[in-house]
Amino acid sequence: MSWCHPEPGLNALLADPMIRALMDADGVDAGKLEAELSNLGGKLRERRERHRTHSCC
Repeated sequence: MSWCHPEPGLNALLADPMIRALMDADGVDAGKLEAELSNLGGKLRERRERHRTHSCC
């Protein structure tokens, strides 16, 4: 499938005024959320690399 526009990255999403307003209304700390999501992304990348290096195919 071909897309004309790539999906926005985490920084773009967290900078969006509507998303920020919703996060503020819900009491979400943008810094903590970004740190947690970045940490999770790092873990997923590590897992993918381990799978890639240990895969027989």
